[in-house]
Amino acid sequence: MDYKKYPYLPHQDPNSPEYIHSELSEYHDEVAVTSYNTVIDNFKNDLKVQREVWQAISNLDRPYKHGIRGIDTNIYEDGPVKPKLQDLGFERQDINDEEFGFSNEDRFIANTPFHKKHNFQHIKQWEQERLNRPVTKHFNPKGYKYDVEMKPEEKYQFVADRLGHPEFLGTPVDRLFKLENDIFHPTYLDQPFVQTPNAKPSANLNFEQGEVLYENTRVLEWVRFIQLFGLTGGAYIALYVPFSLGYKTNLVTDAADELINNQYHLVSPTTVDILRLSIPIGVGAIAYTVYGLLNYTNSVTSQYVVKMSYSKDKVFLFL
Repeated sequence: MDYKKYPYLPHQDPNSPEYIHSELSEYHDEVAVTSYNTVIDNFKNDLKVQREVWQAISNLDRPYKHGIRGIDTNIYEDGPVKPKLQDLGFERQDINDEEFGFSNEDRFIANTPFHKKHNFQHIKQWEQERLNRPVTKHFNPKGYKYDVEMKPEEKYQFVADRLGHPEFLGTPVDRLFKLENDIFHPTYLDQPFVQTPNAKPSANLNFEQGEVLYENTRVLEWVRFIQLFGLTGGAYIALYVPFSLGYKTNLVTDAADELINNQYHLVSPTTVDILRLSIPIGVGAIAYTVYGLLNYTNSVTSQYVVKMSYSKDKVFLFL
């Protein structure tokens, strides 16, 4: 229940020779202290009001203080006990009306958002480390004076990097067009307290193939058949048929002229591009159709294992 003071460090005090001006850092530090002190003020105020409520209740002129019983007129024909309720097949919770009516006497102290502070050793250590973290005068004015660069050898080592992290390098398309992505952005890789993992695998790993556990060459042939058949059939249904119907020809069916609902002069072979939309719509439809066909065939054919083997050192399992 002790209040915190601000400024509580030399680099936060404008009167100190060690003062470092940082508008953002000072704002955040001051808000943290003010919020902590406000919780204590609210708790003390709620406790004061709660005591006043208890005192007011104790000073009420109630009948029992004069030896008089309260109003006990019977409102039930069978006596003061309530009649038995009808059995509805489940248990009822009998609430005492008097206790329920006065259950808000402690509402001020009961609703106070104050939690007892547990002085765990690791919490104390973390608070001290955060309070005494290093500061610097050379920082971006839009940033914080706590943005102190650490030497690579001072950072925590990233040990789970034996297989490497090639995703940090990005795909060839990402590198050629210099596309942005969080996972291989320099700001993401340059962590303040952790060393950047190595993108390449460890040199002591042997990726040479070893013992073959399972192999089925017929699966590979069936996979190729499904891929070719799916792409060919899908391209015929989704590309060739609409293209033929759009040009109102009888390459597919003699009833193509009657099946199309658009006006003839807008879709005839000579004036098909009168709306100047055939190229963007056609290219978009073809690209999306090919994308869907590829994903569908890959999802179907990727469920089957053609070959499964250990690495030479039996560290990896190749599928």
